[in-house]
Amino acid sequence: MHCPFISIIIAVYNAEKYLSRCIKSIQEQDFSDYEVLLIDDGSTDNSRILCEQFAQKDSRFLLFHKKNEGVSATRQFGIDHSNGLYTIHVDPDDWIEPHMLSSLYKEATRSNPDVIITDYFIEFKNKTVYKIQKPLSLSNKAILNNFFNGLHGSCCNKLIKKDIYDKYNIKYPHNTNYCEDLLVCLQIYQHPVKTSYLPQAFYHYDQVCNADSITRKYNIKTIEQHLNYIKNLRIILSKYPQKELVKKGILIALYDEFSHNAIYYPEFNDLADETKEVILQMNVSTIGKYLFYSAIQYNKKFFSFIFRIIYKLHTQLNR
Repeated sequence: MHCPFISIIIAVYNAEKYLSRCIKSIQEQDFSDYEVLLIDDGSTDNSRILCEQFAQKDSRFLLFHKKNEGVSATRQFGIDHSNGLYTIHVDPDDWIEPHMLSSLYKEATRSNPDVIITDYFIEFKNKTVYKIQKPLSLSNKAILNNFFNGLHGSCCNKLIKKDIYDKYNIKYPHNTNYCEDLLVCLQIYQHPVKTSYLPQAFYHYDQVCNADSITRKYNIKTIEQHLNYIKNLRIILSKYPQKELVKKGILIALYDEFSHNAIYYPEFNDLADETKEVILQMNVSTIGKYLFYSAIQYNKKFFSFIFRIIYKLHTQLNR
């Protein structure tokens, strides 16, 4: 049995509106030594039918059906069933450039890294933003810290050797569907892995088409997922000597809630840290840092109200 060079994992759930765009961008690649794992996570729309149609037409597309468990369990299912030397994830509401796989292949064969990090695009309604992802350093310690200060934790802009998962027993947390990719990256970079940075963008991260994404909807389920993320963050970093990372990661998760006015939830009260220096290190605006610090230390309601106005104005101006 031929083992492909790259396994592309697509976690599919109710994605009929945009799945074809995603898959067509893969079919248009100028590189052919890949497999695509289409994993239907219990979809209730026509995603299942679309997946079957693509799998019937191309033998490189492998279709799996499973009960609905969420994106984290589905990503892990994909890792467990992949056959490639390297793996990468593509979300069904996003798409990739036609030369992505060939460029990753060239870099992988040139430097034989365990992980390749690339830049990426963010797609808004009226503009495309290029996001540079050059790490401050290629050392594991620097990259680990960099994930809490500007480096995106997604596995969609990272080509990762399959045997890294097995060698270091790295798993997607089963109960977390928020920042699950970041939790995997934090596990990876606590081990001696070799990283290469490719200063090109291939992945288009769509911020418009999937309004139901958990990263864009904020309700009590979102809060629960963020709490699960924090719980797993503590566990994953518990043995790492730099305890400051845990503190910083928790504060960043809390800031996310703060920015969407969820700081009122009592579950977050014990996460407010008095260390101002950690907040000042966060990769957010200066006024955001001071309002955040003031809110968790002095008056949540007043400073959250001020921040919410500024945050919404800033978001509208950048759409």
